[in-house]
Amino acid sequence: MAEKSVSVTRSGLETMRKDAQARKPEEACGLLIGRQEGDKAIVTEVVPMANVSRSPERFSIDSEEMYAVLQEAEDKGMTVLGSYHSHPSGHVPSCLDAKYMQHTSYVWMIVPDTGNVRAYVFQDGVKEMRMEEA
Repeated sequence: MAEKSVSVTRSGLETMRKDAQARKPEEACGLLIGRQEGDKAIVTEVVPMANVSRSPERFSIDSEEMYAVLQEAEDKGMTVLGSYHSHPSGHVPSCLDAKYMQHTSYVWMIVPDTGNVRAYVFQDGVKEMRMEEA
């Protein structure tokens, strides 16, 4: 099975980092918009979303807001590739993250306090993705 990778713009990474800092102590979260080219996810837009859980340990995105972003992405010829959220205690997916990852092929980006964003996918278990800045 080929290694999956993700490309994200410098401004997209900065949006995630700023969002994570601004929303402390609750988890920041948002959607990753772009296109898939083979095993590479190309993130062209990062859209911060409200964390309806309002929790420092979990996130959830309102389904109506998510649908609106999906529609807008599709109107531009793009799709929702995944999501990002912040972790105050590191970059490794939590047990809860891993549980939800099993049911999607989405890219999951985690923004730790250090700002060193990491990307993961569920592919026969949780796997870290090769990530490059575009």
